[in-house]
Amino acid sequence: MKYARELQIQIDDVYACPGNCAGCILVADERRTQTPDMSERLLRLSIDRLDAYIPTLDNLEYINLTYGIGDHLRMEQGYLKMLHELAADMLERHGYNDPKNAVFFTTSLIGKAEILLPRLEDLARHDKKVQFYPIAVLDPAKLYNKNFGAVYEGNILRTKELFGKVDLAINLSAEAIERITPQDLHDFAAENEFDEVTINWTPTKANIAHTAPCIDDLAEWLIAFNRAVVAGDRIGSSFAPVLRRSIDAVMCGADGDSTPTLQQAVNDVLPETIRKSIEIDHMGNLLPKLEAVGDITHGDRFGLPTLGNINQAPIAELLAENMNPLKARVIGIHSRSPACASCDHLSICAVTGFHVQTH
Repeated sequence: MKYARELQIQIDDVYACPGNCAGCILVADERRTQTPDMSERLLRLSIDRLDAYIPTLDNLEYINLTYGIGDHLRMEQGYLKMLHELAADMLERHGYNDPKNAVFFTTSLIGKAEILLPRLEDLARHDKKVQFYPIAVLDPAKLYNKNFGAVYEGNILRTKELFGKVDLAINLSAEAIERITPQDLHDFAAENEFDEVTINWTPTKANIAHTAPCIDDLAEWLIAFNRAVVAGDRIGSSFAPVLRRSIDAVMCGADGDSTPTLQQAVNDVLPETIRKSIEIDHMGNLLPKLEAVGDITHGDRFGLPTLGNINQAPIAELLAENMNPLKARVIGIHSRSPACASCDHLSICAVTGFHVQTH
């Protein structure tokens, strides 16, 4: 089988956000907070647990760590620099300090330019070998707002100038696909020289009324966006390469032209994926960070159990204890769905995060 070369880590330390994206996984009360949602004790424990976990992994070439999910520019500047230092120092200790490795933080970039931009300039100068990059979560409602749209676009473009690399993300919902066409999103990203657009479709127990009433329309929007990406050949999309990697990983275990069974694919591919793509929430719960249309976690927001809590045990132990129950649950979700059970693509889909939406 193919081994994942990248370790993807997400630490959910901040939920505060002035935005109101209908497709966001955060509820209104979470977005109203004004301080970090993860305690500093737990933040430092997360880094310690990761410090111990990294040497246990084989075939690892680079590491990316993201602080999510909310707007980090709602926090104090000293806090943001501490986040950068904790993660960058950890990666450097393990020798992951070339440009392929990075630390990211999410931000809405909503706010007055005279307040936001000096802070971003300061962060762009923060001197560490491992760089600190923003992930700008695009809200189409703000981009096309007649009173704020120009300021918002200016914030995004100036941030791109300051950091060189800025990832652009959008949360899909019925509202989002009404406000921005696939071609318009592609053109905005391409004309402003973004490398990639991350599309997130994350229907949760709380936002499902906004994210799942129009699945056929969402599918058409995604296909049209991918066509624009392929035709333009100027930016990348997040979801198409993920599906290609999933196909490759599963078909490495194929016998001739036959596709491996559901159980074979889950046993052979899913553990490697989960070991190298993890998330720690603000309470210390360890979650498998899977990919479908963007990142999606197998956790409580989606009505599924976590992998345990880092307060109780090291990451490697939690994964070892909970891997078999997780595999059984993934197999069970697909097996109970008549549409999945009869689908030719079942084994490939089962090693992604689509079982979360099916559930």
